[in-house]
Amino acid sequence: MRRALVAAAAALAAVLPGAPIATAASPAPWTYAVIGDTPYGQPQVDNFANDVAQINADRKVKLVVHLGDIKNGSSRCDTTYFQQIRANFGAFRDPLVYTPGDNEWTDCHRANNGGYIPTERLDTIRRIFFDQPGQALGKHQKTLDHQAAPYVENVRWAREDVQFATLNVTGSNNDWAPWFGVLPRTQAQVDEFTARNAADLAWLDHVFAVATKRHSKAIVIGIQADMWDAAFSGANDDPTQYDHFTDLVRKLADASRAFGKPVLLLNGDSHAFTDDFPLADPTRAFQKTMYGVTQDVPNLRRVTVNGSTTPCHEYLRLNVDQSAAGVFSVERVPFHGQPGFDPAVCPAS
Repeated sequence: MRRALVAAAAALAAVLPGAPIATAASPAPWTYAVIGDTPYGQPQVDNFANDVAQINADRKVKLVVHLGDIKNGSSRCDTTYFQQIRANFGAFRDPLVYTPGDNEWTDCHRANNGGYIPTERLDTIRRIFFDQPGQALGKHQKTLDHQAAPYVENVRWAREDVQFATLNVTGSNNDWAPWFGVLPRTQAQVDEFTARNAADLAWLDHVFAVATKRHSKAIVIGIQADMWDAAFSGANDDPTQYDHFTDLVRKLADASRAFGKPVLLLNGDSHAFTDDFPLADPTRAFQKTMYGVTQDVPNLRRVTVNGSTTPCHEYLRLNVDQSAAGVFSVERVPFHGQPGFDPAVCPAS
C-alpha cells in the first residue's frame, strides 16, 4: 500500500505546475593521456618503459593518444626499432591510439635515417602498428572505426557525446619536402601526397558528418603536424614551407564553423606546449591569411603537446567534461626522472 501511495504521489508531482522536471544526469568527466614526439634519442628510448609505467599508474587516464614521431629526426628508421616501440606500446594498460609522424616515414630518406624510400617505411609502419585495422594498441582492446586500406591509420571513435579521430598529417610540409633533396619531385612522391591528402579530407568529412548526425557536443582531431608552428612569423616566411597543409586547414575551418560547437585539434611536431585558437587570434592574423582563410573560427582550439627533449618532458591530461562550456581542459604532468631534465626549469615533482 505504501509503495502504491509513493508511486501515485510521484506521478501527481510530475504533472503539477511548477513540479521539477526529471532530466538525464550529465555523463561524468573523464581523462585521456596525450603524448607526442617521444621517445626522442637513446636516453628517452631507454627510459620509455618508465614513462609507460607512470601513465599506467595514473588512475584518471582511460585511453592514451600518441601523436607521432616515435624517434628523433637524426636516427635510423630501422624495422627493428619500430618493433621495439610496438612492444612498448603493447605495455600500456589502457587502449593506445597512434598516428604516424614524419620522423618514422616521411623523413627516412635522410642518409642518417638509413636512406629509405618513405612510402616503403609507411607501409612498414602500417604492417607493424596497424596489423589489426580497427583495433587500438595497448593491453585493453578497443574497436575503432577506420578508413579503408591503405589508410587504416585514420581512425574514429566516440565516448559519450564526443567524437575523436586521427589523420595521417605529418611535418615536413605534409610530406612535400623533397625526398633525398631531389627536385623536381618524383612522381612517386607527388602520388603519395595527392592520394593521402584526398583520403585525409574525406576522413575529416566523415568525422564531422558523424558528429553532426549524432548531435555530438564536441570533436577532437589528432594529427602530428603543427600547421601553425611558432617559427612561422607571417610575411617574411617562405609559403612553400607550409603550403601543403592548405587544403586541410580550409576544410577544417569550414567544417568547424558549420559544426558550431567545440573542436579541439591536438598536434605535436614543434615540441613546445601551446594552447591557442589559431584561426581567431588577432595578434597573429597571418595564421588565417597564410592558408587563405577569410573568417575567424573561434570554436577551433589547438593544443600542441610538449615533446622531444624540450623541458619539461611530460604527458598531457586531456579532461573532458560535457557539462562545461568549453568541454575540454588540460593538465601538464611531468615524467618522473626523465633524462635531460633541467632542474632549474623542471624541478622534480
